[in-house]
Amino acid sequence: MWRQALGRAAAFALVCTLFFGSVMAVSPTARAAVMRWMVELSEYGITYWYTGEQNAEPMPRYEITAPPEGFVEVERNETSALVDIVYENQDGDVIWFDYGFMQQGALANFVTEDAEAFDVVVDQFDGIFFQALTPGNLSTLTWIDPDTNIQFAVDGCFELSDFLHIAESVSLYKTPN
Repeated sequence: MWRQALGRAAAFALVCTLFFGSVMAVSPTARAAVMRWMVELSEYGITYWYTGEQNAEPMPRYEITAPPEGFVEVERNETSALVDIVYENQDGDVIWFDYGFMQQGALANFVTEDAEAFDVVVDQFDGIFFQALTPGNLSTLTWIDPDTNIQFAVDGCFELSDFLHIAESVSLYKTPN
């Protein structure tokens, strides 16, 4: 009886695999939906490789609306697919905030050699927190918004609760023209 049930389950799995494989081979839309991004794990880090069409829309303008006390924006670098913003306080402590479109040819690399990774939730989005193991080294929180096709990252020397507060305060400042 078990042998018969396992045989049916294997046959069902084979049929599903062949069906989805043929749909992906025939339909570029289906293939793009499945292969939107891939994650490569190595002993030194995690790399997100993105596939899919180039985004023709201008990059929206996001900002941290509730940075820790004393932090102000001191630098902003923008391209058509990536934005890097630096916040700094009077003591020289820094927050790096960046975000970019997940599109063909883009990648995001996070070094984990001196970090421990934890799954987290930023608002309703899944993310990863890379906590630095060496005091004074930067930790990173990253999350992906699949609705806007944007990956966000915040780097700094904070505790997880502070990172979550910063990340949850990220808001769309103004839409592109």
